[in-house]
Amino acid sequence: MAKAPVAPTLDGRIETLDAIRGIAILGILLANIAAFSGPELGARLSGIQEVGRHPVEAFTVVFVNGKFRSMLAMLFGAGVALQFAKREAAGASWPGSYLRRTLLLALIGLFHYVLIWYGDILFPYAIVAAIVSVFALMPETVRRVLTLIGVILSGGLMLGLVVLTIVSEQLAKMFADKGTEELAREIRVFQSGSYAEQIAYRIETLPAIWLSYLFVVIAVTPLFLVGFELGRSGILADRERGRKIVRAMAVFGLGVGLPLNASLLLPFWTPHPSALELMVEFIGGPTLSVGYLASIVLWVWSGRAAALRRRIQDIGRMALSNYLLQSVLCTTLFYSWGFARFDRWHGYLLTAVVLGVWVANAAFTRWWLRNHVMGPVEWLWRCAAEGRRFPLRRVAEAARA
Repeated sequence: MAKAPVAPTLDGRIETLDAIRGIAILGILLANIAAFSGPELGARLSGIQEVGRHPVEAFTVVFVNGKFRSMLAMLFGAGVALQFAKREAAGASWPGSYLRRTLLLALIGLFHYVLIWYGDILFPYAIVAAIVSVFALMPETVRRVLTLIGVILSGGLMLGLVVLTIVSEQLAKMFADKGTEELAREIRVFQSGSYAEQIAYRIETLPAIWLSYLFVVIAVTPLFLVGFELGRSGILADRERGRKIVRAMAVFGLGVGLPLNASLLLPFWTPHPSALELMVEFIGGPTLSVGYLASIVLWVWSGRAAALRRRIQDIGRMALSNYLLQSVLCTTLFYSWGFARFDRWHGYLLTAVVLGVWVANAAFTRWWLRNHVMGPVEWLWRCAAEGRRFPLRRVAEAARA
């Protein structure tokens, strides 16, 4: 197929996807705040995490960790399906400029990692989006069979990894001394070190993080494929056709996911924090995320709390800009070049920080969208991906029309 220009979707957006995206971006901060505010890398290496002891920590284990990232993975997959449909309708080549789009997102993620914060998910998700774009060209039956196989294999592999982590507990203790040193070093670098030292630290740890990305890719690729099927089927945009399926997703996700995640607070997991983290992120999280996603869709379709829904949808329209804004605000608060609160604030105080950043997300989004048709980072990303300048200000869009 010949190339054709593909413009960003400004009108006729799918409300359910924007609402899910908005809640996912807000929820991710609840999971990330511990890594923003304290020595996450060192704690993992030293094996001294005390998971689920504090009420806030227990809440995040059951309801937060792994859930919103998994939901975002399904949204990415749905986004691949929508991009495929848009380019197909426009007569554009596939994957064509979509691969450039994912490459640019990966670069944004890399810059985010090196210059701002090590916990970036844009880079691995961009890589998985590029992989899933190939699946879009497969026959529907083949693609759905591969999706089912991927879900089963990924779940089995992650369960096997959990078991391996538990039985190799003694091996992990061999690295405890080095981990304790790394813990102290991380606190020093981010609590009182220079910005240059922090960049150097993130670059030094990049190989280990990229190795962890391998597990992320294995775990989330099936979620991308599930999201692709949801996006391709159109059920998230068609309440009449999709209501029964979405209700079934909610019953399964909440009915299985809540007890499964609550069971992770049992005393059995206390001496196995690494195994618990894997269970939460890659088994419990994806299961409950299906229930969350379906519940959000049903809420949007219900028409309840319409004003709140519109605010959340706007945040979802600017998800990339808001995600990066969260990193800028939190690192400013916790790192030495800002207010230096790293490893000094804990528990309920961090919850207050999350609420404050959410307010900042909502206020920035509302202010920006009064005069602009999309978020600032979204605009730069899409212009670079398509190789042309799109209107940004609402007045420019009106003049063009």
